Amino acid sequence: MQAAAMNISAQQPSHKPDLILGMGGTGCSVAAWLSAQSTSFDMADSRVDFVNQAELIELYPEAQMIAGELEGINPAEYAHLIVSPGVPPTLPIIEQAKQLQIPVIGDIELFAETVTVPVIAVTGSNGKSTVVHLVSKMCSDSGIAASLGGNFGTPALDLLSDPATERHILELSSFQLETTFSLQADTAVVLNISEDHMDRYDDLSDYVATKGKIYGQCKVAVFNRDDAYSVKLAAGSDQQISF
Repeated sequence: MQAAAMNISAQQPSHKPDLILGMGGTGCSVAAWLSAQSTSFDMADSRVDFVNQAELIELYPEAQMIAGELEGINPAEYAHLIVSPGVPPTLPIIEQAKQLQIPVIGDIELFAETVTVPVIAVTGSNGKSTVVHLVSKMCSDSGIAASLGGNFGTPALDLLSDPATERHILELSSFQLETTFSLQADTAVVLNISEDHMDRYDDLSDYVATKGKIYGQCKVAVFNRDDAYSVKLAAGSDQQISF
């Protein structure tokens, strides 16, 4: 496990706050989760003004709102950077944080550190939403209380609020997997891989490796035997099922 995979629920001795980068739907779910954990945090967004800015300031009066200029933020003032999927990993503040060995994580990492029921995790260049809906229907028809979210629909952290949930179904993008280190999915699948988001990754192999993180600590790896990348990524898993 990489050093970035730290349990955020245990604050560092310095009691530094965390910094949420990107205050869209994911960032808002992180703010709500941190607030519920009584963890101090600040919020930052590259937009000077955005729809829910005033609401967030009212909801979390003890948190500083940094809007627009992010270059002046000193990452050393924070215990963790919690980055929303849409935030480019090449931002100077993120690169500085990594150089200072400050954990840069995402909402799925927070989810992974907290979840107590089995997780079905789905990624791929195409078909993710269709498959998670199908799996959700299968769970429902089998009498299993399952929640559905992640990259599609409900942010992952919001799924944790329902104690009746027996299984979580997550659609995960490569952007989310970049900052995820501790996810131990009960079942994980890479549906397929084709060139996508090449403006974000160094090359195709970088993108493939990021997708492959979904298999890292899973119990059962489901792979597409017609997709060479999926086959190779699942090869190291103890239990495998192909389609």
